[in-house]
Amino acid sequence: MIARAVGRVRGSRLARNALTLYGAQAAAYAIPLLTLPFLARVLRPEAWGLLLFSQSFAAALMLLVEYGFTLSATRAVARLREDDGALARLVGEVQLSKALLCACACVIAGGVGVLVPSFRAHPWLLVWATLWAVGQGMSPLWYFQGQERLSRPALTELAMRAAAAAAVFPLVRGPGDAWMVLALQAVTSWIAVGVTTAWMYREVRRVRAPFAAAVRMLRASAELFVFRGAGGLYTVGNPFLLGVLAGPAAVALYGGGERIMRAAVNLLAPASQALFPRVSYLMANDRARGDRLVRVSLLAMAGVGTVLSGVLALSAPLVVPLLLGPGYEQVVPVLRVLAVLPLLIGVNTALCVQWALPLGLDRAVVWAVAGAAVVNTVFALLAVPAYGAVGMAWGLVAAEAWITLSLGLRYRAGVPQAAAPAVPAAPAPRAAARGEDLALPV
Repeated sequence: MIARAVGRVRGSRLARNALTLYGAQAAAYAIPLLTLPFLARVLRPEAWGLLLFSQSFAAALMLLVEYGFTLSATRAVARLREDDGALARLVGEVQLSKALLCACACVIAGGVGVLVPSFRAHPWLLVWATLWAVGQGMSPLWYFQGQERLSRPALTELAMRAAAAAAVFPLVRGPGDAWMVLALQAVTSWIAVGVTTAWMYREVRRVRAPFAAAVRMLRASAELFVFRGAGGLYTVGNPFLLGVLAGPAAVALYGGGERIMRAAVNLLAPASQALFPRVSYLMANDRARGDRLVRVSLLAMAGVGTVLSGVLALSAPLVVPLLLGPGYEQVVPVLRVLAVLPLLIGVNTALCVQWALPLGLDRAVVWAVAGAAVVNTVFALLAVPAYGAVGMAWGLVAAEAWITLSLGLRYRAGVPQAAAPAVPAAPAPRAAARGEDLALPV
């Protein structure tokens, strides 16, 4: 029986892609945790804060270059993959659109280099951060995901990421080597992009896309870009905002606590992703059972989130010195503030992925995430000057609380039976939709 089940999984393209994504996601979360204690100790707070600051800026540029194509272009490839001519035109238009976005990203990076003191003092951090961002943003994984042949390119990118992480240990020897981390990420990223792009063009012919077509594609993907950008603003973008307002030392304190908290939150993701297709089906075909499953999921995610929050809050004085070493004692109060997030994220993930998205309430989710970005930014501007990293932590908590409140009120108001979509939508999981799938530090 086990052999037959394994054989069915191996023979299913969907199952293979799902297992590849789960493996790649698990490894992407594990790699930063393996290098975190080493980099925190070797670079020490000031240089490590500069690295986190630079990586945060790179992640924001990645969101610009990616522009929601992970969702929109993947969907288009899936629809057009039997039409070779239309598929070739699509690939040409996406590539030209990304080239235009790369040019915009470089212009933005130049302006930031002039305006931000940390980058004026350390220009090579900005150069390598920009190269890494452009390389990651140009990844053609959207093409292979639309073709449902994701295993080889995803494993290639994962291998390059692992290579960059492995090279950190012998090459990074002190605070002056922070740029080396970004250089390793940039070089390995461009190798992966070169290999996977070559594979893509072995399958589709090169078509020179007109400029007007690329502009139309950018307009068509604008809503998804806003959705991902709003989420990214208060997830991957917070260290950069904190660095501008309070300097790299504060970024090291916030980044240390945030990395530890994310490790706990990531334990919630597999359950959420596994339940999403089942709830989507039930909401379209058996609404009563779907509603019951949502209630069970909400209680379960809240329960697990509460346990994780309690463990983080109580273990902070032990976990911080164990993972980060001496010099990071002030991370403890930051982590204790962030400790409430597993509970909040557990609840609002259930409301978003198990309830709102299966019912087609996309606009409610977009408004909740956009509002959270505004709350986070306003809170940071008010609290960071006085409270530093702790103020930024409260800003992130306030942002997630806003999502929980917004979707919770909508859930309490209820949705009529007729509102369920006849054909359930299949958006990306919450993490990918909000830009949380970006690869942060090795």
